[in-house]
Amino acid sequence: MELKNYLRLMILIMLCTYFRFFLSGIDSDLNKPLVIMFETDLKHPNLKVLKESLKKNGYEFKVITERKWVGFGRKIQKIKQYLSKLPRDKIVIICDARDVISVNFNSQEFMAKLRETVDYDFRVLVSTEIGCCVRTAFGPGEYRTTTGEVIHRSFDEKTSKNNFDTKWKEMFKWRASNRGIKHPIEHKQSIYLNAGIYTGKVKNINRIYNYMAIHEKEDDQLIMSEIFNLHPNLFELDYNREFFSNSHVWDKNNKATGVEDSGCYYEKKDGKITDTYLNSKPFFIHTPGKHFNCYDYVRKLMS
Repeated sequence: MELKNYLRLMILIMLCTYFRFFLSGIDSDLNKPLVIMFETDLKHPNLKVLKESLKKNGYEFKVITERKWVGFGRKIQKIKQYLSKLPRDKIVIICDARDVISVNFNSQEFMAKLRETVDYDFRVLVSTEIGCCVRTAFGPGEYRTTTGEVIHRSFDEKTSKNNFDTKWKEMFKWRASNRGIKHPIEHKQSIYLNAGIYTGKVKNINRIYNYMAIHEKEDDQLIMSEIFNLHPNLFELDYNREFFSNSHVWDKNNKATGVEDSGCYYEKKDGKITDTYLNSKPFFIHTPGKHFNCYDYVRKLMS
């Protein structure tokens, strides 16, 4: 009887060890960030740069493509289709393809910092920028209801002579103020949502996408800003640019290069690309608005 009990115990230990190894493998796979980008031109040189920088830093990635560019809303629709094939708890990073570079740290370090600083079980971490906002014909709360029903599309014509830019800025300023965010230059607060790069679990990104209910030709940044307005608890804005840093193309001297460009806040310090505006060392740098002078400068810093 003692021998039988011993054998049973050994078998039980072996089974437990196997299942623990198996389940840990599943968990580790779910926690490896997958970078997803949309690009119609698979031969675009900037896409090649992004892919090379991702490989260097150990990221998995997927390029979603379509023959013809339709609009930002279509990009979201295609990404949403792909997300439906992934596990709900998979960590993904959604980013633009032509103006983003992976810098400084590898994917394991990305996940470690994400666990330390963000409630990613529930929230989606979205990058911030200094410039606000997408041109809009309506104010906050006039594009979607809290349940995601469409009131207006982003391409609808104005029904009022009012300028709503101030209202959108006030909404973002109020949210940042509640978080105690205050950056060095009064008129250059990096508090405005940028939809060019964000990260979170598939289920949480899909929840935001469902609320967006986006048309293929709608502006994704404006509609995502509306969902942030209606459901701020679903978001974590990267106010201090610890993960994602956006350059600021809508500034003077943006045709200059390097440090002479007043919106290109990057230098190499201690071997890392540093966002000199907030002295952060981000994982990704995004140069929106075709700020390719800054993009090229960051590439040189990386060499």
